[in-house]
Order: sequence, then structure tokens, then C-alpha cells
Amino acid sequence: YAVNERDAEAEIAGARILYLMPDVAAGPLAELSIRAGTLSVSGAAGFAEAGQCAIGLGLDTDGRPRIVVNLDQAQLEGHRFAPQFLALTKIIR
Repeated sequence: YAVNERDAEAEIAGARILYLMPDVAAGPLAELSIRAGTLSVSGAAGFAEAGQCAIGLGLDTDGRPRIVVNLDQAQLEGHRFAPQFLALTKIIR
């Protein structure tokens, strides 16, 4: 379900994944994901490239799907990924 930024901390308690909509201010929610240990995911690959979420989904310039993983953000959130998954992604550190 949707969570607004004002109530986000209370609402995601116990959640495993926090999906960041492409039109939100991701910075405060990235910090919240770190505190909560919640995996942050977005449909905006640029969020992962900027360190504002752990996984970003998007399209390459040729229109093919792209998964971007920000390893630093994922580590801060307490997550590790299998090498087989990482082999399919663009990795940001």
C-alpha cells in the first residue's frame, strides 16, 4: 500500500521492501530504509545511481530492461545479493 513521507517511519515498521515512486523525494526515505533495514527499490534507476535506493529498475538506451544495484546503499540497509543476481545488473558503488 502507499505511504506518504510524513507517516513513512511508522508505516514501514516490519516491512521488508520499500518501493520509492519515481516522483518522491527519495533522500529522506533512503535514510529511513537504512534505519529500518528495509530493502529500497524504485522504478527510477537514477535513484540507485544517485545512492538514494538499493535497487533501481529502468531501461537502457536501446530500450532493454536494466537493473541497477547500488551496493553501498544495499550494505547500509543490511542486504547482500547473490553473485548470480549481480551478474545481471549494473553495479554502482
